[in-house]
Amino acid sequence: MATTSIGELFHRSDSIDPLDIITYAAFALAVPALVGIGSFSLYGYSMSMTLLSASGMTLTLSWAIAAGTFLLAYATNHMGADWDEFDDGELVTLGAGLLLLVGIPFVPILHDFVVQSKIVGTAAAGILGGAYIVLAYY
Repeated sequence: MATTSIGELFHRSDSIDPLDIITYAAFALAVPALVGIGSFSLYGYSMSMTLLSASGMTLTLSWAIAAGTFLLAYATNHMGADWDEFDDGELVTLGAGLLLLVGIPFVPILHDFVVQSKIVGTAAAGILGGAYIVLAYY
C-alpha cells in the first residue's frame, strides 16, 4: 500500500504537488476574469468584483485569488531555491507572468491593453498559466 507523508503534499521534486493541483483549479477560474476573457461567479461572488480601487489601481477578487495561489506555489516550491536552475524560456515565462500579475491591476495602460483585446487577453492567460506551471513543477 502506498503512503504519502504530509511533506509530499507540499513539495515533490520534478513533479506537480497535490496542493499545487488543487490551487491551480482556483487559479484557472480566476485568470480568465483577470484578463477579461471570461467571467465567473462562485457562491454568489463575481470574480470581477472590486475589492479595492484607488488612484487608477483596481484590485479584484480574481486578482486576489490569482496572486494568492501564485504566491502559494512559490512558497511551497521555491522558497530559497537557486534560480539558476531555470532555463531561459522558464525565466522569461516567469518574468512575463509576474509582469502581468503585478501590472494588470497597478498599471492602467497595461490593464486596458490586455482587457480590451480577446487575443491579447488569451495570450496573457496562457502566459500566466505557464508561469504558474513553471513554479508548481520545480
